[in-house]
Amino acid sequence: MEFGVFGWFSVGTSYCGRYVFCQLFIIKRNSVLLRFTHDSGHYFTFDGADIYYEILGNPNGKPLVLLHGGLGCMTDFNSVIDSIPEDYMI
Repeated sequence: MEFGVFGWFSVGTSYCGRYVFCQLFIIKRNSVLLRFTHDSGHYFTFDGADIYYEILGNPNGKPLVLLHGGLGCMTDFNSVIDSIPEDYMI
């Protein structure tokens, strides 16, 4: 069984809000755990700033962009990454 509703994270959502939601709705797949690690990504330059990003999941899948808000970081999503279906490129 996979959790099928996505897009519930929004910029500005508090860490506490994400934590509570994740605890209530995570359903894990029987798959290798994916993780954002801050060491397997790439950079692009936008308006003079180097922006770091990582790509996980199915490279041919539908794109799904996860944006953290405020003082968060990409590792905030590690607890929910397994609940995203395998047909997405994250």
